[in-house]
Amino acid sequence: MLDFFDEIFSWLTYSLRNKFPKIYTAKSETAAPPVFPAVSIVQKRNVTYQRTRDSCLENHVSVMIQMDIYTNDKDNKEQQAQEIRNTVSDLMQSIGFNRTMCEPTPNLADMSIYRITMRFTGIIGKDRIVYAG
Repeated sequence: MLDFFDEIFSWLTYSLRNKFPKIYTAKSETAAPPVFPAVSIVQKRNVTYQRTRDSCLENHVSVMIQMDIYTNDKDNKEQQAQEIRNTVSDLMQSIGFNRTMCEPTPNLADMSIYRITMRFTGIIGKDRIVYAG
């Protein structure tokens, strides 16, 4: 099975911390992260891309990654979330992913937290090249 999620997670964490030094990242979803701002990065799908399968081997996988951005600053939580959103989008598109969803999500467990949910899809080959999916 081809799985590049750990590499993507590490790269995103490093890249986000370059711009937002105190950002918290996690590989799981949560209703209330322990630190703000925060981004949960979760691989929701990793399936064999059938078109390029040969001799029972997968050469590419179709991947979907969901990110939830959480902020709780009293004065500018929406603006802060939007800055992080824009950075996440630019980073993911720079490596070939396609943004398929981006919308505010009510954080029902704690309405003082502003949350944006984003999804990205791509087809990743054995060579680690991402093709927009």
